[in-house]
Formats: sequence, structure tokens, C-alpha cells
Amino acid sequence: NWSTICLPDVKYPSAIWHETAHTYTYALGDEFLKKWGKAADFVYKGKEYPHEKEAFEKKIRFGILSAYGTSDAKEDIAEWVEEIYKFFYPGMGSVFVNADKKIDKTDPRFLQKFELLYKNNFFNEEMYKKIKPLLQ
Repeated sequence: NWSTICLPDVKYPSAIWHETAHTYTYALGDEFLKKWGKAADFVYKGKEYPHEKEAFEKKIRFGILSAYGTSDAKEDIAEWVEEIYKFFYPGMGSVFVNADKKIDKTDPRFLQKFELLYKNNFFNEEMYKKIKPLLQ
């Protein structure tokens, strides 16, 4: 049931952002997921592969921000939203903090996904203006 968010023993607000992104994605429906699939241009793996975690710690690629995001489109979206909000909380360790070193800016999928999230109101204009330059 995507209208309910279960958060047992939440220690970090990032879990709230992540799970709320799932609920909002569900509310947006299949059309949004189709647009995401087009922007993603990636075959999701169905589960997180342990070898991906090490690779993602070195370089974020494929327009995906974490190894967990390789599992499916919904997790990819939730990971994006979580990382965007983490950026505005010092010490949370967002991938956008060291974007120049971590994100492959030559891959247009990063900016396409970011723009799609913004156009669908996952975050506000102030957040958009601060993060967009990090992806260009």
C-alpha cells in the first residue's frame, strides 16, 4: 500500500525523504515512470548487486546516484530525492557535496533526471538553482 509510509526506528531524516519519494512517485503514476525510464535509458537489475557498491563509491555513473538505485526505477527516483535533500543538511554526506569528483557530468542522464524531478515538484526552485550547476 503506497499510501502508507512505515518508518520503524528512524534515526536519519534521509529515510523519510526516501520513503516519501516512493509515495509521491506512486501518486504521479505510470506516465511519470515512463518519462523516468526514457531519461534513465538503463536496464535495472532487479536487486542491488554487491559489486556495484564498490564501483559507485569510486565513480557515480549511468545517471544513477547509488548502487541501490540500480535495482529499479522507483529506488533510483527515491535515491535521487534523498541525495538532493541530504545536500542541504551538512554532514549528511550527499553525493552532490563532491559532485566534481564523483559524478560523470558528460552523461546527460544526470541532468535529465534532475530536470524531470524538478518539473514534477519533488523539490523547490531554490534547491534546483543550487544543485543544477553541480551537474553541468
